[in-house]
Amino acid sequence: MRALKILGIVLILIVGFVGYQLRPMGPPDGTNPPPLADDSDYLTNTESVIFNGSRDEVLAFMADPGLTSFLKPSGRIPAITDVNVLSGTWGEAGAVRRVSLADGGYTAERMLESNRDIFSYQIWDLTSWSGRAIDHIRGDIWYEDVGDGQTRMSWSYSILPKTGLLSGPIRTFLKEDFHPFMENGLNDMAAAFNAQAG
Repeated sequence: MRALKILGIVLILIVGFVGYQLRPMGPPDGTNPPPLADDSDYLTNTESVIFNGSRDEVLAFMADPGLTSFLKPSGRIPAITDVNVLSGTWGEAGAVRRVSLADGGYTAERMLESNRDIFSYQIWDLTSWSGRAIDHIRGDIWYEDVGDGQTRMSWSYSILPKTGLLSGPIRTFLKEDFHPFMENGLNDMAAAFNAQAG
């Protein structure tokens, strides 16, 4: 009898936790970003591509039309439908924006660093179903001159799970969803840049 009571309490706690995680969530207001973690705590995927142009030319192209215009839905990653700057000027450290997604979800993003070498940002308050296991994401884009007038652009997504127990599913998410999302976005962007560069 006691075992049944304990089992009942455990089931109630599990149902309550799952219900809380799956609760409807409105648009984030961009406040209270979680603290960044140590590099070793993140699970990371990195992609790179070569542009047939100088770093300054690639940076100008990154500003307009920008990477987001080349990102397409992939697996459990929905399409971006809108971007609204909530504070600051996007592209400058400290700026915050809200991204609206095709599945009705949102994310909040803030700029961490932006210069000729690196573009770093943090994503949190992921309200889509696929983002509920994620505490936050750190994104880093950096550039390297590789000679012959070419520039390598690398992009990493580093995910901090809400708990270490979710590391396995997050690794699968990175491999099956983020990898093609990032690779296709970079390849499409490089193809567009290289075509206009001649």
